[in-house]
Amino acid sequence: MLQRPTAPLVLIVALLGSGLWLRGADEPAKSTTSQPTSRATTQPIDPLQKRVDILVHEMGAPDFKRRERAWKLLQQLGEPAIPWLVPHFSNANPEVRQRVGVLLRRPDDAEIRVQAAVALIISGNPAWIEKGVYMVFEDPIADYPLLAERLKMLTGIDRAVLEPVVDQLEGWKKQRIRHLDNQAKYQKEGRDEVAAKMQKMHEESLYYEAEAAYWMARETYEEAHAQENEAASQPASTDDD
Repeated sequence: MLQRPTAPLVLIVALLGSGLWLRGADEPAKSTTSQPTSRATTQPIDPLQKRVDILVHEMGAPDFKRRERAWKLLQQLGEPAIPWLVPHFSNANPEVRQRVGVLLRRPDDAEIRVQAAVALIISGNPAWIEKGVYMVFEDPIADYPLLAERLKMLTGIDRAVLEPVVDQLEGWKKQRIRHLDNQAKYQKEGRDEVAAKMQKMHEESLYYEAEAAYWMARETYEEAHAQENEAASQPASTDDD
């Protein structure tokens, strides 16, 4: 898990100078929506999704044995079930929410990890967006190409929300290439102390890139959602107008 570093002053100045302003990095995520945005779809329901939905529903059953059986079966489904657990993260039943939270860990499989991260990021829930962003930023070099491909499949608000996350990952990838070139140069010149200092700063900057991605994705969703609500509240135009 990414840890919040104590950044050197020079790093903070550099980040601010580049326009990377992290507002409220330590501010607790306050949800402006308790549910993910519902989006109409014509896609058929995935059999695994249906299975997960049934088992999650069973975890809220009054009978203890039914709940335990559903819990064990969900655990047996493994990582492929993780993306389909995302909508159940806000289940009204506290016990179900807690168990879903346990299962909704960071998948080892990159394809499943990116699928789950995207579902979290486009949900509109600030806490979920943060979880999704940090999920991919733990291994940005591996996850960037998969996330970029996933972005091409999205439209509308979903695409707008995911785009800044992909952009930040791309920026980190370029930054990584420059860093490795500089590290090789410092080591060749015998400047090991400088190389170690730059390595530490580079590693810490990843946290700031993730925070920037989170805030931009969150604000993009909130702005787009506000525009949708405003448009919906406008009176319908008539031919006489």
